[in-house]
Amino acid sequence: MKKQIQTPFWAGLAACALPLVAGLLAYGRLPGQMAVQWSGETGEVISLMSKPWAVIAIPAVLMVMHWVVYATVHSMVLGPRLMGALREGLGWLIPLLSVAMYSVIFAANLTGRIQILVLLFSLVGLAVLIVAAHVAELPFGSRWGVQERFSMASEENWTHIHMVTGGIWGLCGAAVILGNWLWPQNTGRMMIWLVLMGVPGIYSHWMGRRMQKG
Repeated sequence: MKKQIQTPFWAGLAACALPLVAGLLAYGRLPGQMAVQWSGETGEVISLMSKPWAVIAIPAVLMVMHWVVYATVHSMVLGPRLMGALREGLGWLIPLLSVAMYSVIFAANLTGRIQILVLLFSLVGLAVLIVAAHVAELPFGSRWGVQERFSMASEENWTHIHMVTGGIWGLCGAAVILGNWLWPQNTGRMMIWLVLMGVPGIYSHWMGRRMQKG
């Protein structure tokens, strides 16, 4: 894979691995036979899966599927910009399915019912993770980047700030997802992690003041 697409790939792989992390952390709280499918008409459970399969095996399969899909779509030669955007979207298909599926599974198995808010807030966390992956690779001077004195002083500073920004935002997104899965009864409170997204801007401003004084 080309260097410029490595960060989104690893971010997507991390998103697919989050169900494994959450499952292991909540292993003792999960039932031995986990509900994984429900009737669209009655809402009753129609399919169960053993806990090791649901927590370990399926996330591992999703990680492999993400690698295959991502490598396949990024090996295609697509000229028009619209097709390039479609390729990027397809590259996030498996992480999206993984987060959506496990938002329902964890909420239902830990609280006894499907909770739409857990799904919605977890998708917000995934959106933050996706943005973080692309922020980390913004080219020097991009209008979408951090336009502070320090970051604009050199390409090295720019790269440093945006790697820090992407890293912190990615951790915020992952924390929101994990928090919603592990404590679905407190789903709204998990959004507090997004406050930390302001840290890179503060850090860049502080570095700019240091540079000015120096």
